[in-house]
Formats: sequence, C-alpha cells, structure tokens
Amino acid sequence: MGYVSPPEFVVLKQIRITNFRSEKNCVEKTVEMLFLGQGEWFGYYNKIGAKKRILAAFVQTFWAVLAVVGLAWGLGLFMPESDDMKSSMVGILVAVFGATLWREMKDIYGKWDYLAKVFNDVVKTPPLKVRSHQGVLNGGMYSIREHLAACLAYDILTMNMWAHRSFRKFFAEMLEKAIADKYMEQPHIVIDTLSSIAKDGIAFSEASGLLGGYIESLRHPQDRPSGQMPTRQFSDVTLRRDGRRALNRQRERFGNQSAALSKRRR
Repeated sequence: MGYVSPPEFVVLKQIRITNFRSEKNCVEKTVEMLFLGQGEWFGYYNKIGAKKRILAAFVQTFWAVLAVVGLAWGLGLFMPESDDMKSSMVGILVAVFGATLWREMKDIYGKWDYLAKVFNDVVKTPPLKVRSHQGVLNGGMYSIREHLAACLAYDILTMNMWAHRSFRKFFAEMLEKAIADKYMEQPHIVIDTLSSIAKDGIAFSEASGLLGGYIESLRHPQDRPSGQMPTRQFSDVTLRRDGRRALNRQRERFGNQSAALSKRRR
C-alpha cells in the first residue's frame, strides 16, 4: 500500500527535533546553556552553525576569565593599576578565547568530516543485496547501501547534526523511510505522522526509536557486534568490511561460474 507525502513535509527545510535534552535536569540544562554556551542560540541542535559557535566561545571565555580573576583577587594577586597585570589579562583573554574557539570549530568540523565521508561511502556502495549471517526479516537478504544509510542517519541524530545544511535533506528522507517502514500497512498513519512532524517537530527519543527500528528491519541485530546499536565505529568499520566481503563473494562466485563454463566448452 502506497502513500503520498503531505505537501507541508515535502517543502520542509529541516526536521525540528524536540526534547533533545530530556534526560538532563534543570541544573544541567542551565549550566549547559549559560556557562558552556551549548544552546540553539550558540549554534547547536536545531540551529547548528559554525558562525554562531563564535558566540559560544565568547560565553565560555567570559566565565573562564571571570573565574581566573576571582581566584587572583581572592589570593591578593590581582592589581588593576598594574600595567603588567593589564597586559597579562589581555594575553590570557586572547589565549583562552582562541583555544575555546578552536575547540568549538574542531567539534563541528570534525563531525562534519566524519559524516561526509560516510555519506560518500553510501553513494559509492553498490545497491546490491547480500545474505545476512543470521537472517533478516525480508527473506534473509539486506541492502548494504540502505543499511549504511540508515546507520548514517542514526549517527547524524546522535551527533546533533540533523539541522546542518549538508545533511538535513538526507536525514529527512531517511526518517520518512523509517516511518513508512514501521507503518507500511497503514499509510494514513504515515501521512499523519509526517504532517505532525512538519508542524510540531519530533522528539529526540521518538526519532531515535524510529531509526533504530528501521535498522533492525534492514538487518538482524545479531549481525551487529554484541547486538549493539550502530555507533560511529560500527558504521565506519563493520559495514565497510561486510561490503568488501560481499563483493569478494560475488567475484568468487563469478569466477567459479566462468571456470565451470570453460570446462564444459572443453
């Protein structure tokens, strides 16, 4: 049974994730927002961006320098009238801000680099199906490309990169596939769910459950190391290894068929 994606979901620029910090209490959320600068205003979560991370670095630098000044004042080492102290404070401020900004940029670009490489692997992986070691729901066969794509979508979610312009469209497509797979016999629920997401967003835990369920429907969880959910290492290493094995098996099968054909001709 098919369905047609609702127009409001089709034109949606990005999926808005809600309750992404539901496991944290009020104190942890306050510290994260006010002292660490880890909020949407500072280039995180639904408004992720490198330029806004400059503001996050400024917030962290402000509190770090304030703590140093307070400690120096308490120890009687802070002398505002001293030119040497003023020069030292400026140097400390610049050094702390530079180090904090470098860490923020490294965080976002490091995640982007990893996800971009896996995305390229998805594009380069042939759309073939191979037999699973333990068997899967769809007849014991699974698509390496689709499975890797689902793992990538899960990584994008857990790494808080779903709103990045490089991955937002891909993430929306994979989340829609996960919803359609779960409610494949009830297309009206698929349409209602997509409409609800377009209007109100989707909770982090719900999106995680949908993508996790989609991965399990593609490949049996016993095929994964210790039955774990996909991780960065799993997506990056295990699937590549299994992909090479599948291609080698195909080459070996083709070679055996060619050898048998040659014997018949003789």
